[in-house]
Amino acid sequence: MYKRLISLIIAICCVLSIVVPAGSVAAAPSTLPDGYELIGSSENLNLYYHPKWISFAVENKANGYIWESIINEENPMSEEITSKKWREQAATSFIIQYANVEVIKTVDPFKDEMTVETEKIDNGIKIAMDFPRLQFSVVFHVYLADDALTVDIPIETIVEYGKDYGVSNIKVFPYFATAHPSANGYIYYPDGCGALYYFNERISVYSAEYRWSVYYDDSLDFEETDKKYKDNNQKTLMIPAFGMKVEDNAFVALVTKGDTDSRIYFSPASKKIYGNNISVDFVYRRLFYDARFNKKTPLNYVQKDRAEASRQIKFFFTHGDQANYSGMANKVREYYLSSGIMVDKIKPEDPVPMQVDLFMGITEDRVLVDKYIRMTTFDQGIEVIKALQDAGVKNLFVLLDGWNRDGYGEFAPTNYVLPLGLGGSIGLKRLTKFAKEHGIVLGLKADYVNAYSSTGGYNRRADLIYDLNNIIMSWRGQFLFDPNRSYNLFFKKFMPKAVRHGVTAIGFEDMGIKLYNNYKDKKIVNRYDTAARWQKFGRDVQAKGMKAIYEGGNAFLLNTADYLYNIPYEDSGFFITDKTIPFYQLVVHGSVPYTTYPGNLSYDYSWIKLKWIEFGCYPYFELSHQPTDLLMNIEDNEIFSSYYLAWMEDISTTYKEFEDMRHLFDSYMISHEILEVDIQNYELVKIGYSDGSIVYINYNPDVDKNAEGTFVPAKNYVVKGGTK
Repeated sequence: MYKRLISLIIAICCVLSIVVPAGSVAAAPSTLPDGYELIGSSENLNLYYHPKWISFAVENKANGYIWESIINEENPMSEEITSKKWREQAATSFIIQYANVEVIKTVDPFKDEMTVETEKIDNGIKIAMDFPRLQFSVVFHVYLADDALTVDIPIETIVEYGKDYGVSNIKVFPYFATAHPSANGYIYYPDGCGALYYFNERISVYSAEYRWSVYYDDSLDFEETDKKYKDNNQKTLMIPAFGMKVEDNAFVALVTKGDTDSRIYFSPASKKIYGNNISVDFVYRRLFYDARFNKKTPLNYVQKDRAEASRQIKFFFTHGDQANYSGMANKVREYYLSSGIMVDKIKPEDPVPMQVDLFMGITEDRVLVDKYIRMTTFDQGIEVIKALQDAGVKNLFVLLDGWNRDGYGEFAPTNYVLPLGLGGSIGLKRLTKFAKEHGIVLGLKADYVNAYSSTGGYNRRADLIYDLNNIIMSWRGQFLFDPNRSYNLFFKKFMPKAVRHGVTAIGFEDMGIKLYNNYKDKKIVNRYDTAARWQKFGRDVQAKGMKAIYEGGNAFLLNTADYLYNIPYEDSGFFITDKTIPFYQLVVHGSVPYTTYPGNLSYDYSWIKLKWIEFGCYPYFELSHQPTDLLMNIEDNEIFSSYYLAWMEDISTTYKEFEDMRHLFDSYMISHEILEVDIQNYELVKIGYSDGSIVYINYNPDVDKNAEGTFVPAKNYVVKGGTK
């Protein structure tokens, strides 16, 4: 078993054998150091390779700007790196880590044997690295395709021909385009909706390296993961992308294969390396800390069987007025649509839907006998929908929340039991029949990700996920379902009843947020297996004629989901973050409909409505037939203002406003810009759409603003142009 993690830094100076591709060598730009050779060319890019350094450079043909994969020895930034170790690492295009049984060590680049062979391929080069002592080899394909710099690591070319070592991680271009703190620019990272870090000289404050798992934390510490996301409100990374702007040039890197097993590393300028960089780390094996016996010095375990998936990352480049986060998002959207990773679910001139969650019931914990509180019966749900229609809301899709036996909270997936207090099966059939007759999509929220000790109805030995010690992962009475077992439970126990009751949609809770492995009995369910299973949930529901609605927006669901909800409009609030941006929304808007936070549960409704407009969200409310003072004794209750009659005027006005803007919702959001941040820290924002529309939003509650000659009232918005 692999029990220790060892780092191997592949430094360019450790090459013992290099075979240079044959053929004539084209001249490189004078701005590049000697030794670079042209190996590929596309419409807008030239690709150069340095055989001695094993490094790459990309030239933008439009303006001659150069992006280099390393901090080379002639770069002035290299002179500021005082440590020989860090200077050698900064001159590295690839960092490989591997697992060993006994020790943790770093290979000496001057002593350890490595051979490198290269072969010319179409618009690029193939680099084969072999490590005879460690007994494994890795092949990289670096080339231009889709007018982008592409790096492929085919899984079949990672050959582990010994018994002692296995590849655990590969960092690709860890120092690509490292930017000096004095440069004018920023780094984009996909925290939540998106975040920016502006280059600055504050190295005493920002000295740490930040690491995020794509989609969801990949550690095996359930307790720490739960605290991170629930207690600290940290957001997940929904898109496997990152980018950088330097002056009038920018790039965005997108993981296009192996995204489920990737991490993003971001290093602000520090005393070690006085430059800002961001890169991807491909994960093949994970480290597990076993602290059962000694928490101070836990044992280390590394999974023996690697994740068998090829890896690929693409770097897209922009300049001029597209050298910003909007231009980066445009590149990602274009690739997602052209490759089929995302499909257009919104048709031209589709009416604007309003999402309404009907809050049905909840159980109040009491000393002797718990009390079930009915907030909305099925017949009362019909009353609420009729009232919304009378208020002018013509296009609704409705999800029932807290509809099952115990009500809102810990969902019991195998207990599809309709409370008689809500109307039972007959009542639900009346509600679904009414919805169908009025063209309303009506669905049930269902949680087939999380399992709870309080609900039962499942086999703990067979249905839950395990860590590398073959121990069930749990924390605070909560577990996670094995994705294959939960799929079987859903289609065997849940779907037949949902079909019989006339349900037309399923809201899959947490499926667009959580992603994990299962190591039960050493039969690993990898994260890419889980992602595929989450997709299959939706596709098989759609095959039954229902809509697949997901909570969260992980990118692997963008070609499956009919609708997304609970998409964040915030980042995690890290100390390094300078600006929150709607990067995710810039990519997805116009293709897949989404909502964020219910307006009636916000502390400031007029503010959240402006956020909906800025982030391109559909309007969203969580309503109940009964007033919420019935919930006053419910602990940790988030539903504090759901009484439908109290919100009818706001709902009617909002729906009419959004219906007047329907031309925005089938258009792509192509630009987002903060025009001004005033002395009170209120923003004046401009959003551009593919139909030519411009939206100006003024968040200042007291002061009217002039936005590029357009009058924007206080705490209001203006829509100009477009094709209404």
